[in-house]
Amino acid sequence: MKSVEFGRDYLVRDMVFWAGLTFTCLSIALPFLRHFIYLLPILVLFTVLGDQKIRFGDEAKPFLAVVIAGICLSPIATDEGMKDIYFILTGVSIAFLIDIPRIRLWSLFLTLLTCWLIYFGLFGDLRSSISFDISKSSSPFEGSFSFLFGLLAPFALLEKRYRLFILCSLMTVLSLKRIAVLAVIVASTFILLGEKRARLILNPVVMIAINCLLLLLVLLYGYGTFDYFITQWTGQSANEFGQGRKALLSLPAIEIFSHPEQFFLFGQGPGSTYILANKAIGSYTTAQRLHSDVLKIFYEYGLVFFSIFIGLMYSAKKFSTRIAFVFMNVIFLSDNTLIYAFMIFLFIYCARHMDYEQPQVTRFSPYQYPRQEATP
Repeated sequence: MKSVEFGRDYLVRDMVFWAGLTFTCLSIALPFLRHFIYLLPILVLFTVLGDQKIRFGDEAKPFLAVVIAGICLSPIATDEGMKDIYFILTGVSIAFLIDIPRIRLWSLFLTLLTCWLIYFGLFGDLRSSISFDISKSSSPFEGSFSFLFGLLAPFALLEKRYRLFILCSLMTVLSLKRIAVLAVIVASTFILLGEKRARLILNPVVMIAINCLLLLLVLLYGYGTFDYFITQWTGQSANEFGQGRKALLSLPAIEIFSHPEQFFLFGQGPGSTYILANKAIGSYTTAQRLHSDVLKIFYEYGLVFFSIFIGLMYSAKKFSTRIAFVFMNVIFLSDNTLIYAFMIFLFIYCARHMDYEQPQVTRFSPYQYPRQEATP
């Protein structure tokens, strides 16, 4: 009887995972169906309660920290800030399952490729002139698929699947998010350095310092420090080169430089960056994003939590997980993928996928609720 119950539980857990993957595919291939993915935390909750077991892996801890901090600061959060918390929870919720089915990276790549073909077959403007300009981030296939294909590339390199790595890299370039291309290059460089040498850099102390420096560069860009150099090197204005990011980053940069003491222990609260972004471009019809999750975390939660967030990313025991966080870290500099539920879902899966490919690495043992003895 127990084996039947175990089999039923395992089947339900599998079904929840496949539902999550289906919702993810719908989100990226048919965006008008993207709301289905927000059912995932509810499905995971019922599954965890049924299993009476829950898992807390290193790949989920930074995201869970944002969720917990957001809930703690909910009294000063905006409506958009609370939506952000739920979006992050949606993507990371699959990490709570004590086990998930295995999918080969090749199969995952082909699934993403199918979604890419469906999306551009239905919504792409393929009849206009095809122009490709990496300096202007111009491509007929430009979009969020670049983040997804880019995420698979480092894992393919870790598994020494070189043909898959090349294909993922090519699709990252074709889908052309410049920051995703840079993220693949940076993550691949650390892989080629080797685990022993890479760990000298990919540790909490060093990476917190590096991220503080990168944050300073983002703020200086928003403050206008690099305007002259960008114009001289690219022939574009700083705002044009950043596709409007200069205007979005200008107000938080001015505020932080004017009153840095306000951002040490606490930030301005979840969602506060939307107010500044809308003010910067003079539009209040839709919530505008900063397009820099590094700055978003710092501005909304403060320096202390910013350091905790980065520290958790590089405290992971597995080298492959740290490499995955390097990729995400680079993207966080100039985009807002922190609230992309489909992106976090794929990240969580890929980070856990390496558990199967590297059996020498000890997997996290799941926490198990104490069972109550049946009363006679």
